[in-house]
Amino acid sequence: MQNLIKFLKANWSFSLLWYFVFGLLLPTQLGKHFWPEFAFVSGVRSDYLAPTIYLTDLLLLAFPFLINWKQFRPKFTYLGLSLCLFLILNFFLAPQKWLWGYRFWQYLKIAGIAYLFWHSTTKERQVFLHGSVLGAIYSLILVVLQLAHQSSLQGGWYFLGERAFTLLTPGVATVSLVGQRILRAYGSFSHPNTLAAFYLALTTLLIANRRYWPIALTVPLILFSFSKFAILLLALFLFLTLLKQKSTCPLCWLGKILLGIWLVAFTFLYQGAPQSLGERVLSSQSTVQFIFKNPLGTGLGNYLAPLLPPRLQPVHNIWLLLTLELGLLAWPWLIYLGSKLVKQIKSRPNWLLTGVLIFLTGCFDHYWLTQVQTQAMLGVLVGFILRAQATGKTLR
Repeated sequence: MQNLIKFLKANWSFSLLWYFVFGLLLPTQLGKHFWPEFAFVSGVRSDYLAPTIYLTDLLLLAFPFLINWKQFRPKFTYLGLSLCLFLILNFFLAPQKWLWGYRFWQYLKIAGIAYLFWHSTTKERQVFLHGSVLGAIYSLILVVLQLAHQSSLQGGWYFLGERAFTLLTPGVATVSLVGQRILRAYGSFSHPNTLAAFYLALTTLLIANRRYWPIALTVPLILFSFSKFAILLLALFLFLTLLKQKSTCPLCWLGKILLGIWLVAFTFLYQGAPQSLGERVLSSQSTVQFIFKNPLGTGLGNYLAPLLPPRLQPVHNIWLLLTLELGLLAWPWLIYLGSKLVKQIKSRPNWLLTGVLIFLTGCFDHYWLTQVQTQAMLGVLVGFILRAQATGKTLR
């Protein structure tokens, strides 16, 4: 902490303060929800559709003061023009225009965050990681207390965006451990899977930038989420990291291998909701069928309009979700942008884990495009990857 204070005093600037506060508040979801008519599905209000002003959104109001306007040189391209025309067509196809606008803002926010980190300095990215580590500390405290009380805490934790729940709340995420029903940790997130993905993403950032000790904070957060997929990915990332390192310490290798084996074994100690996988398969099948019958898509933000099962939730696959919103015509742009990102990841092996994380988790859940913390983290990940490609370096 003293080193961090000295660093901030010696390198004080508005931009450094912004990146530090952004990293510190990124796990929060404190916001003001609005409930217009389009935020209801079959008479039931949906958080996914409700326009919300989050605390982190207010931080983004500083965007014009964070970019270097002298270096800002937008270029006219036929690709950009075709994308604009496509979005105009998609707008007219959307049954709810205001919902289209709110969803467009969400995607624009992801792109804006990616741009900021793409053009950030080494010091700015460094203080962002410092802020994120402090955020992991208060998140871990909250998670441990939630597990101890088997409920949310509220009180001052409300201002981090903690939602109210108990073990008896309908639909709350639980697991069965040694025959006992146990609440999964939520932290300040809307679901334990989102918590796990967020801190798995932060773990890949720390590994890519050779910051290893804070992983002691992120790993427990992933474990306490009881997300089987995230824990297995953590074991995979540990194995891939081990392969890249040229260590002469046999005990270090043995310790990492045993930790990976223990992580895999840990997922067999508890059982989650048995119907979850079946619901996701059914949701994906019905979405694919709808897409082929409606190849132009539903329009941005209108992905719940077809009332596909499970009706009140988006399909648990970001690639299907994007296709559902934008239609099959969007795939040329998605393939083009994806190939650019993959090319840059290939040239910087340090970012392989991050690319694998986005792709695999995107195949089994929707939080990268629907939850405020993971939306912002997606922008951060893309920005870090682009910046590493531009400089050819990680943080020192």
